[in-house]
Amino acid sequence: MSSVLVVPALFGTTTTSAPAVLLFVMAVFASGRYGSTRSTWASLPVAVAVAAVGSAAGPVETLSSSWGWSLNMIWIWGLARWLRESDRRLRATREEADAVARAAAAEERLRVARDLHDVLAHSLSMMVVQAEVADELFAHDPERARQAVRNVQRTGREALRETRSVLGLLRGSPHPQPGGIADLPGLVDAFRSAGLPITIRVEADLALTASADEGVFRLVQESLTNTLRHAGTQPTSISLRRNGDGLTVRVENEGEYGGRLAVDGVGHGLMGMRERIEACGGRLASGPRPEGGFLVEAVLPRSAMST
Repeated sequence: MSSVLVVPALFGTTTTSAPAVLLFVMAVFASGRYGSTRSTWASLPVAVAVAAVGSAAGPVETLSSSWGWSLNMIWIWGLARWLRESDRRLRATREEADAVARAAAAEERLRVARDLHDVLAHSLSMMVVQAEVADELFAHDPERARQAVRNVQRTGREALRETRSVLGLLRGSPHPQPGGIADLPGLVDAFRSAGLPITIRVEADLALTASADEGVFRLVQESLTNTLRHAGTQPTSISLRRNGDGLTVRVENEGEYGGRLAVDGVGHGLMGMRERIEACGGRLASGPRPEGGFLVEAVLPRSAMST
C-alpha cells in the first residue's frame, strides 16, 4: 500500500494530488475487498496512518487537522469488507441451496427406486406363481388353470400401469395415488388367488397420515410377497391394532423357507420397508419366529395417526 505514495512521487506529484488520492483509495478498497484475512486487518491502521501523514504533508493541512480525511479510510475499508462478506454469504447460500437440491433429488431417486422395487417384486412374484399354478392345473382342472392365466394377465396390466406411473416421476409427472390400508382387502384377495391362505384383522376407524398409510400398505405388500417367494403358500396372518396412541402392524407366516420362488436376495425389500416406517417416526423389527416362520412387525407413533 505504501507504494501508492512512492509511484506518484516518481511523476512529480504530491501525496495530496488527485492521482495519489485516487490510487490510495483504490488500494484501501482493494485491501478490504480482496486481501487475505491477516493482511486486510493489518492494512486498516496502516491506511489511517498513511492518510493522516500524507495529508499533513500538504501545504494546507496539519497532522492534527488531517484526521478527518484519514478516518475516511475506515468507511472505505468497511464498505469493501461488507461487499466481501456479502459475496461470501451469497456463495454460501448458493452452495447450501445446491446441497438441498441434490439431497432432494437423491431422496426422490430413492423413493422411485423403492416404489419400482415394490411394484416389480410384487407383480412378478404373483405372475410367476400364477403361471406355475396354471401349468399344474391345465391337465385336470382347465377352468382353474384359465383363471390363473387371467390373474397373470390382470397382474401384468396392473404392473405396467404402476410402472408407467412410477417412471413418470422421473419426467416430473405427479406422484401416483399410493395404496393405503383401505386397499388391503383387495391386496389380500390377490394373494389368496395365488394360493396364499391369509387371515387379516384391522381395527375399525384407523386413520393414518398419508405417508404412514402408504408405508403400512407397502409393508404388508412386501411381507406377503416375501412369504410367497420364500415360504410358499404357508398360512399367514396380518393384524393392525392400536397400541395406546400409536399403531402396531404385524405380518407373520408359518412354515419354513423353500417356497416356489425361494431365491437369494440383497434385502432391498426389508430395507425399503424400514426406510418407509422410519420416515414416519416408527421402528421395524423382522426375523424368524422361535416356533417357525417369519415375523415382520412395525410400531408407529402417535404422530403417524391422522387427527
